[in-house]
Amino acid sequence: METWAWDRPARELREHVRQVAEALGCTGEAYVVDAEEPMSAYVPLDQHLYGFPDRDAALLWDTEHGWSAVVEDPEEPLVVAYLGERRPDPTACATFVTDLVAGSGSGRPYDLAR
Repeated sequence: METWAWDRPARELREHVRQVAEALGCTGEAYVVDAEEPMSAYVPLDQHLYGFPDRDAALLWDTEHGWSAVVEDPEEPLVVAYLGERRPDPTACATFVTDLVAGSGSGRPYDLAR
């Protein structure tokens, strides 16, 4: 394995994503962290987001926006909302998801995050 995958930023992101997945109640290592620049992460959700009952949902992390909630689409994931922080407390991510599942709409709408 190349050393870039184990440098400090990559380790910190892996740990953050693990903690977020744990806060969401994800079992095992169902998430993916891409440690190559620009780093990113994917955490599939067991729940469906409000308004999208037939689409799988996930949290995505990227270096520009931090966490976003998305629904799966055949072409590419459809961003529903951004949390608005790059590395928030994992419980804030869990609350973000809980609110989006319930339809209370926490986070920032996609168009405001640009």
